[in-house]
Amino acid sequence: MYEGTYSNATLGEMVWTVSGDALEVRMGVAAGRAEVLDASANKLRIEIAGGGEVVEFQFAADGGAATLLRYDGQSFVRREGARPR
Repeated sequence: MYEGTYSNATLGEMVWTVSGDALEVRMGVAAGRAEVLDASANKLRIEIAGGGEVVEFQFAADGGAATLLRYDGQSFVRREGARPR
């Protein structure tokens, strides 16, 4: 659902992976775990840049995996076929 690689031309890639029962995010050398902030709005809270920040995922109307996320005022688009590294 959330797992995958998302790209932004300015900020690079965010890689989301599932590890056990946790969702983890990596952006360059920064990494951390996500916690649910508002499940009904697909908002998660992450700490990868020294403070808590909100990430909002967007999904296509027909469901499936997230297609886009918003972080730090920027949009990151899911890279189709990209496997988390």
